[in-house]
Amino acid sequence: MKKTIVLLPGDGVGPEVTRSATAILRESAQEFNHQFEFVELPIGGAAIDAAGAPLPKETLDGCRKADAVFLGAVGGPKWDSLPVGKRPESGLLDLRKGLGLYVNVRPVKLIESLRGISPLKADRLGDLDLEIVRELAGGMYFGERGHTTEKGGERAWDTESYSTSEIECIATFNAAMQLTLRPAQFDVMLSSNMFGDILSDAAAALVGSIGLVPSASFGSSAPLFEPIHGSAPSLAGTDAANPIGSILSATMMLRDAFGLSLEADWVEQSLQRVLAGGYRTPDISEPGVRAVGGSVFTEILREEMQRTFEHAERYGWGV
Repeated sequence: MKKTIVLLPGDGVGPEVTRSATAILRESAQEFNHQFEFVELPIGGAAIDAAGAPLPKETLDGCRKADAVFLGAVGGPKWDSLPVGKRPESGLLDLRKGLGLYVNVRPVKLIESLRGISPLKADRLGDLDLEIVRELAGGMYFGERGHTTEKGGERAWDTESYSTSEIECIATFNAAMQLTLRPAQFDVMLSSNMFGDILSDAAAALVGSIGLVPSASFGSSAPLFEPIHGSAPSLAGTDAANPIGSILSATMMLRDAFGLSLEADWVEQSLQRVLAGGYRTPDISEPGVRAVGGSVFTEILREEMQRTFEHAERYGWGV
């Protein structure tokens, strides 16, 4: 398989977590004989510094030609004094518009070996496996008056075939409360733009860290994959950023953009073994585990992926 992937590292820890995701995608391509061409382009504050705009025309044009786009993060205090519409975050909003992206999917799933770092007790946490589907093309983030449609909302219940679908309308403030009381009661949440953003950040805390959660955005052009965390400028250059959200965003790209489910399963199962083996990044560290930097964690994962590939039958993977 031959695919073109545009990389938008952006600002803060964005370049670091993008490198981690790229390393995993390269490993997947190498082991399964795929050809992934990576094209790096500027966005956000980095683009403002280099080209005077948060989303240069060449960046948008490149994304439109790609098979998939990966974004690190945008924003930082350096550019906060710029007028609204000229700041790094505007680059992301304009990218969503330019690619016709109208729905954002954020899976929030408890990793069993990380159950102990959740702020909720085990009996409340349950087996949390939630997909938050967020409308992406309207609402308060865009500000202009207009009309909205249900386009993209059907994904919330058409991703799988069920004999019956139980749909319940719930107010946002109640949804936030229920997430802290019984989060496992939800399978899918469908929400408007801003409230979906807020609820997914709250849900991320339940599984241990916002750095664990991936996302994918779909529309009329190339899909966009990114971790849900921000640019965390205070962590930039320290290797303390958690790359797991980016790595899982890469597995979403493999599965949902390219149809490579086996490759995605390979990465995810290898990741679970690394975490079960006691390796952690600083944000998810706890007594008795080994805390390592993001780049070291990525290398440990890559080595585990190689072992899994070489001993597939032993691990019960791909057989």
